[in-house]
Amino acid sequence: MDVFKRKKALLFAIIAILIIVAIACEYVNSQKQPEPIHLRVIWTENPTKHAIISWTSLFGSEQNIVYYDTISRGGLPAKYAFEASSVRSGKVTMKPMDQEEGVPEGFYHHAELHHLSPGTTYYFMVENDGAFSGEYHFITAPEELENMRLLAGGDSRLGGEKPRYAGRTPHIERQQLKSLISELVEAYPDIYAFVHGADYGTTADWRHLYWYFEDLQLATTANGRLLPMIISMGNHDTELGFFENFYLGDEINGRTAFNYFYSTKIGNDIALITLNTEISLGGMQYHWLKEELPRLRSNKRWVLVNYHKPAFPAVKDPEDYRFARVREYLGSTF
Repeated sequence: MDVFKRKKALLFAIIAILIIVAIACEYVNSQKQPEPIHLRVIWTENPTKHAIISWTSLFGSEQNIVYYDTISRGGLPAKYAFEASSVRSGKVTMKPMDQEEGVPEGFYHHAELHHLSPGTTYYFMVENDGAFSGEYHFITAPEELENMRLLAGGDSRLGGEKPRYAGRTPHIERQQLKSLISELVEAYPDIYAFVHGADYGTTADWRHLYWYFEDLQLATTANGRLLPMIISMGNHDTELGFFENFYLGDEINGRTAFNYFYSTKIGNDIALITLNTEISLGGMQYHWLKEELPRLRSNKRWVLVNYHKPAFPAVKDPEDYRFARVREYLGSTF
C-alpha cells in the first residue's frame, strides 16, 4: 500500500511539474516579441561594395543588428561571419489619421554594409532585441558585366476594388506587379536592381508606407532573394515618413536636407544618375549635375538618368511649369 501511495504521489508531482512547465512556456511565448518585417536592400553610390539594409520592427529595441555572410547560415545568427549594427533607428512618426486607420506602431532601422565583394551573393538576417527575421539574400553589382538588366517603374500609389487595409483600398495592380517582379527575377537572374521612379504611396505617411512595404514583400523570390532598390523622390514623398524610412547614408543625406540626388556606379561601364524634381533644378543640384555628367561621360559607356516629373508628359500639359522647368534645366544639360 505504501508503494502505491508513493507512486501516486510521484505521479501527481510529475503532473504538477508538467503543468508548471506548460504555464512557464506559455508565459515565455506570450512575452516573445514579433519578428522584424519589411526587409529591403537599398543601393546608393557604389553597389559593388556597399549596400544599406532597412527594415521595420513593431516594438522599440536597443540591439538592432544585421548578420551577413557569403554562405547561407540557415538563419542561425551565431554562424554568420559579419554583422553590422543599425546606424539610424527610431520610431516612425504617426499622425492622428494613421492611428485612426489602425496601422501598427512601427520603428525604422537602417544598417550599412561596407567592404562587400562585387558580384557576390550575400545572405543575411536581422535582429531586434532577440527577435529574428528569416534569412534573405541579395547580389552585389559585378564589376565586369556581360549582361545586365534593370527593372524600372514608379507611381505605386493606391487603387483596387474592395475596401481593405484599415479603410484604404488595396492596390491590386501593385500587388500583382510585385509578384511579377519576383517571377521575372527568378526567370532572369541577371536582373540586378529595381529603379523606382518615386511616389511609393498616396503620401509618405505611415498608413501608406506601411502597406507599400507590406506589398513590397511580394517581390521576394521563393528562395529569399531581395532585389535591391535604387530610389528617387517624388511629389507624394514629401512627408517626414519618407526621410525616416528611406535612408541613403550620411554621405548623401548629409549634403543638405531634402536632396536625394546621387550617382550609382554599376560596374565599370554603367552609371545611373538619380535626380530630385521636388527641389530647385537651378540650385545646388544643377551645379552638381553640371560637374557630374562630364565626369561620368568620360569613363562610363552607359549613362542613364532617373527622376520623377517628366520633361515631356504623356497625359498632362507639357507647358505646365512643373514640366517646363525640367526641360529648361535638365533637358538642356543632358
